[in-house]
Amino acid sequence: MLLSLLTAGLLAGCSADDSTERGTTSQDAIRLEVTNDWQAVNGTRAATIYDDATPLTSFRTYAYVDDTDTEYISDALVEQGVDSSWGFVGGDYFWPKLNNLNFFAYAPSDLDKSLVSKGDISYSPASGPSFSVALPASSAGQEGKSEFIYAYETNKNKANDAVGVKLAFHHPFATLSFKLSKAHPGVTINSIKLKDVLTTGTFTHGSTPQWASLDGKQDFLATIGGEFGSGTFPQEIGGPYVVLPQNFAGGKQTIEVSCTDHGSEEVMVAEVNIPKWESGYQYAYTLTLDSYLTVTTLTIDINPWKKYEW
Repeated sequence: MLLSLLTAGLLAGCSADDSTERGTTSQDAIRLEVTNDWQAVNGTRAATIYDDATPLTSFRTYAYVDDTDTEYISDALVEQGVDSSWGFVGGDYFWPKLNNLNFFAYAPSDLDKSLVSKGDISYSPASGPSFSVALPASSAGQEGKSEFIYAYETNKNKANDAVGVKLAFHHPFATLSFKLSKAHPGVTINSIKLKDVLTTGTFTHGSTPQWASLDGKQDFLATIGGEFGSGTFPQEIGGPYVVLPQNFAGGKQTIEVSCTDHGSEEVMVAEVNIPKWESGYQYAYTLTLDSYLTVTTLTIDINPWKKYEW
């Protein structure tokens, strides 16, 4: 009996040396940072959900062991403290002794508020994180929902990253908004429609992050319902709305504006020269409602953070 106990104790001691064993001291604790590249440039308005007006304050984190799908950290909530540092809610996680870790983080931390569902997110050692999405093709369908952003950092370990794992968040979607440069006083803009927009697709980080299997073509409808035409121009009248990066046939897009002018309801149509929407960009459509509709677009890089450049 004594020999059996001693043997069991020796075996337990051997298993404790497994390469994925967690450390036990505060010096072994995993620390996370959100890189300074995240922050917007000198007052430039980043028209994304996460900007100076609505800063990132929490996110979820996974860590995978080496080139496997084994979860070392699973769906851990990370929040920013009063000292601006980031910490795991509920206690520290510690570095494994030998293995490297691949970190995947995403926001919003509550995916019920996101346009991406938890069940549509997956991970593989070869291509990293991926997710599928079916975006609502209306402003009403996106109300109360947030842009989805993520970070992915590989081959992290205690020796090189003890000070902190630097997370650079990426914007896989594009966003669009509408501005009014001129209109008759008292004109009511009921809605704005963008024709033939793709709304479903799959994004994979991979060696080159990209969208695939784009489909679900339908019209995107932004309900405006406001009276415009007076005051200082340009006026922001709608957005930002989250859309899938995509190409447009012939480099053109059709836009329809439903408005009421002096009691008369009409739909004004214009064609816009725009080849595509790209990840990480906002497309601000500037409308002029006069005797006819004219539209110009101003493309703004909504992500001036260096780390976002793939």
